[in-house]
Amino acid sequence: LLLNCTCFLIIAASYMTISSASKQSTAQLGERFRKRHRDTQRKISAIILSDCICWMPFILVCMLHSIEVFDATEWYSMFSVVILPLNSVINPFLYDDSFYKIVQTVV
Repeated sequence: LLLNCTCFLIIAASYMTISSASKQSTAQLGERFRKRHRDTQRKISAIILSDCICWMPFILVCMLHSIEVFDATEWYSMFSVVILPLNSVINPFLYDDSFYKIVQTVV
């Protein structure tokens, strides 16, 4: 449980560091680079959000199981077969620019 939370926090902090470094490097550049920075910010936010949506329920269930609120043994297979692999399927789309173009077209 502690390891899962720690990993999530490290990943989120890493993406925030990337975002901050990107912002600092584009601060003195033109509008074109600012737009790229906004696009990068959007990607980073989507990646962190998808990680949070997929991992937080697992962490919460593990926490409730460890403090013996309920027996979550049967839930582990659902998380390992459905929810966590779903995050692995979603991430490549979030890294690709064409995904955001499709979303903008649909919305």
